Amino acid sequence: MEQRAISNSRVQIEIQIHDTGIGIPERDQSRLFQAFRQADASISRRHGGTGLGLVITQRLVKEMGGDISFHSQPNRGSTFWFHISLDLNPNAIPDTLNTDGLVGKRLAYVEANATAAQCTLEMLAATPLEVIYSPTFSSLAEAQYDILLVGIPVSMRDLSPHREKLAKACAMSDNVLLALPCHAQVSAEALKRRRRCRLPVKAAHHHPSATGAGGYQPRACLRAADADRQS
Repeated sequence: MEQRAISNSRVQIEIQIHDTGIGIPERDQSRLFQAFRQADASISRRHGGTGLGLVITQRLVKEMGGDISFHSQPNRGSTFWFHISLDLNPNAIPDTLNTDGLVGKRLAYVEANATAAQCTLEMLAATPLEVIYSPTFSSLAEAQYDILLVGIPVSMRDLSPHREKLAKACAMSDNVLLALPCHAQVSAEALKRRRRCRLPVKAAHHHPSATGAGGYQPRACLRAADADRQS
């Protein structure tokens, strides 16, 4: 696959497929995209197939506004390729993010799940952040952090009993991120209504968190700020 052209809203790509099969003589190539026609009638007898696959592929490519073609030599194989233009996702995350604003910042990360912690720490290692990791909130040194990221266990169905702990977290940082299991977002809204924490309506990036043997539970990061500071 190769990118051929790109604009602000669209990208054109080319996809090539090469085989080392029997190849197609030049005299038979014009019949290749005809339904129920192989390049040579003996091909169906020797190798199977009806020729429909290429016709369907051609129609699909044309429906997408593209074109398809090929070149082939007998006994040396064939190369098929097609071009299509696709709309770009306006909400796509860039491959590289500007992290200059994180230089000199300290991030405290609390996550009891070792697998989830390892994945997140590997991502954080690609930033200039100074990362302080702790498996539990109680073992985290009480200090001021630029960012405090707290992984909420998947088994935690209700955040309400942990209001005081969250308030303590807000006292340790002006930027507290809660990595919530999807089902916990309703509980987070309850905390907001009780004015324990103020949450924005927009979630941050999602990342996987292991739930056990081979399972993953998506999490949403939501910012929490002490409501008393927002008056």
